[in-house]
Amino acid sequence: MWSKQGRSKKKKKGYVTAEEFLVKKQEHGLDVVHKVVDMRGPQVRVLTNLENLNAEEKSWEDDVPMPELQHNDLRNERETVATLQKEKEELINDANQQKEQLDSMEEIVTVVERLCHDCQTGTLTLDSVAKSFKNLQKRLPNEYKLGSLSTIACSFALPLLLREFKGWDPLKAPENRLTVISVWKDLLQGDEIFDSLYTQLFMEVVFPAVTISSTNTWQARDPEPLLKFIESWEELMPHQALQTILDNIVMPKLSPSVSSWDPIREHIAIHKWVHPWLPLLGQKLDTFYPVIRNRLESFLHVWHPSDVSAYMILSPWKPVFDPGSWEQITVRSIIPKLLAVMNEFQVNPADQKLDQFHWVFTWVGVMPVHRMLRIMDVFFDKWQESCHPMNQLYAGLDMMNQAAEGLDVVQPGVSENISYLKAREQRQFQAAVKIQQVDDMGSSVDLSLKEVEFHAQQNDLLFKPKPGRMQDGHQVYGFGNISIIIDSLNQKVFAFAQTEDQWSLVSLEQLVKLEKNSAKKRR
Repeated sequence: MWSKQGRSKKKKKGYVTAEEFLVKKQEHGLDVVHKVVDMRGPQVRVLTNLENLNAEEKSWEDDVPMPELQHNDLRNERETVATLQKEKEELINDANQQKEQLDSMEEIVTVVERLCHDCQTGTLTLDSVAKSFKNLQKRLPNEYKLGSLSTIACSFALPLLLREFKGWDPLKAPENRLTVISVWKDLLQGDEIFDSLYTQLFMEVVFPAVTISSTNTWQARDPEPLLKFIESWEELMPHQALQTILDNIVMPKLSPSVSSWDPIREHIAIHKWVHPWLPLLGQKLDTFYPVIRNRLESFLHVWHPSDVSAYMILSPWKPVFDPGSWEQITVRSIIPKLLAVMNEFQVNPADQKLDQFHWVFTWVGVMPVHRMLRIMDVFFDKWQESCHPMNQLYAGLDMMNQAAEGLDVVQPGVSENISYLKAREQRQFQAAVKIQQVDDMGSSVDLSLKEVEFHAQQNDLLFKPKPGRMQDGHQVYGFGNISIIIDSLNQKVFAFAQTEDQWSLVSLEQLVKLEKNSAKKRR
């Protein structure tokens, strides 16, 4: 008890706040000094004056120990806040994306459920399936690809396409189903070359129809129907399908047709139904070439160069066969017969027959050059032999013409630059060249050597050069009974009539009149 009483006698120490103390001081008007204990800081302070309480607090704040440490702590706190803010934004974005994906999946599920319902009720159509998945592919491209919606689209389309293509003949109407399939190439991600969904769809829907029609009706000697189908479907046909058609349909049909081809009995040349496959089959056709060459050589064995059909059959193979094989065919079967024909050929200007020459000349474009030169050597030998006696004959005729025209007869072989005209004739000719540039009608006379020769033949006149006769560097020709020269550079014809004793620029009509007048005067 005494201990309690002793403790109870002790007065409890009271504490007041600074504000309470100032109010109490104003109420009592006291100016008593009290101690104020400031416990706001890290250390307890005892103050006797409250007027500078905040100033001292500010001073204390300014006098923070280790400011660098405080700055680093503040920077770390700020970085933490920024990191947390970024994580918050990422979480918000993830949440939004997941919501969008959820909405997209809900939309896809809705479309698929609707199509399933239409399928069960028998109202599903290819058009509705294509439009539904095309819309999903356009609006949700990522979900369409990642979610393998093309597989779902194929499962809906396959039975409908099988029904659509039933009874279709691709060789008779190849373009009828193009628009139906073209939609599904994009929807089924058909850009892949091998084993894509589109390839699988094509092989199940289109390819069986091609196989059936080709096996039953297509003939190798009539390639056009199958070629037209391949051309029409070029953009839509997968590589695998094309190779299967070529390997399993075209090649097996070509092989027996080539083996049974007879160039003697058949009217359709083999290149017409083999060459169209060159761009597609390429070197695969090489297996047929030995057989084709054997058939061609057997045909050429009984061939005569007068039969031009051999050229039509053989020449298309020159760019196809390798050069060695082509030359071997020509050496064995063509060159000997062309040489024989050329050896039989006769050069006879009086009554020239050119049939044999034309038979040989037909082959110039496809024969090796060195082989054709050998054949042409035979021709030129004959031609030169014929030209030699004819040259002597012409020389004699020319001497007679000179004598008939009153000119000096010059022995053949004298230099060609000697003039055979009188001085007066030369002066008249030079004057005519300078002055007379147009014909009687006032128009230029433009003629060639061939035109003059042709005109002479039409009028039954002899046209030939006069050996050794030159006039101002131009060859003198005989045009019937008159002499003419042809200025090849300017394509002008000058005529000299014995009765007129001058060279004149003339037209073809005037040339014929001069010749006729000269013939009458001679008579």
